[in-house]
Amino acid sequence: MNEAGENLWAFGPQPIFDADEMLEILMRSADIMLTLASDMTVQSVFTNSNLQSTAVLEGWVGLEFHGTLSFESQTKFETRIAKFMKSNDRTCVLELNHTIDDEIQISFEYQVFKTRSDGSLFLLGRDLSDIVILQQKLIQAQSDLRRDDRPSLNTDRCLQVLMEASDHAVAFVSSDSDAIIKMNRNAENMLRLSSNIFEQPSFEDQFEPSRDKINMSLQGIKKMFPTSRIIKRTGMNVLIKGQEILSASDKIIMYQITPASEQQQGQNSTLPHPPSEASQLVGTASLKAIVSQTTDIIERKCISAALYLANNNRSIAADMLGLSRQSLYVKMRKHGLHDVQDTE
Repeated sequence: MNEAGENLWAFGPQPIFDADEMLEILMRSADIMLTLASDMTVQSVFTNSNLQSTAVLEGWVGLEFHGTLSFESQTKFETRIAKFMKSNDRTCVLELNHTIDDEIQISFEYQVFKTRSDGSLFLLGRDLSDIVILQQKLIQAQSDLRRDDRPSLNTDRCLQVLMEASDHAVAFVSSDSDAIIKMNRNAENMLRLSSNIFEQPSFEDQFEPSRDKINMSLQGIKKMFPTSRIIKRTGMNVLIKGQEILSASDKIIMYQITPASEQQQGQNSTLPHPPSEASQLVGTASLKAIVSQTTDIIERKCISAALYLANNNRSIAADMLGLSRQSLYVKMRKHGLHDVQDTE
């Protein structure tokens, strides 16, 4: 009010509102309105009619505001308000979570105002529940995507490790299209193919033409007897064995390719000659102990292959083998591989 008795703001005439009109304007611009005494006791609560839990919130009158907050928000409120009260600022913004019945949480973004008289506070709050729910849904969606992707990634890596650890040429082929889906290095070298080619080549086309298709041997059975074929690029005579594998979207055949000379050498002998490693083991321990030792050999080969493929990055190698990093360390020490330099 100026000397002439007129009500003026700095920029023009001051609008005249009564108390009820001012309260309605404030409540239309906010979801909740609070006044706190200097000791932070709730003096009054006004809520928007569209706000949930209105009855509970209006029951805060007479309570310490601190006690309505979640544990994390209590510390935030105490720290920020203490700093705010010492400053020359008239207002500040706080996002706080309230706990209702020790279970339900409701979140508000408060615009906090100082009063000029007794150090009490005036809070206008906007409900953030819809935003919090949306954020939770986004986080859950991201988590579901990671969970869906991770098993397939691990399975693919583990399959590659096992294929590379095999001494045989191995190829995975689509039963419907006959396209080569994946093969190990032994198969690449034997067929003179590269796994980096753009198109997936036909498995049948890698061999000289024959009256019967290779996968015809699998009609009605899960495994096929060895089939003799000649590789086009090298003229090598090989024996092919196949086994049908069911996947989520396609039938896949795993083929094992072996030079015919190796198979014939074993067939021409009256009594098979045991491998030199087996000869050294038999008679030195029980069969159970020998099997256990053989398992250790396979485990060591798989770990070595995983470290090689991962360029000695132990985190990646552990992921490929489906192990925790600590479990991989234990097994590396067990097999004397702990001196391998970690590239991570």
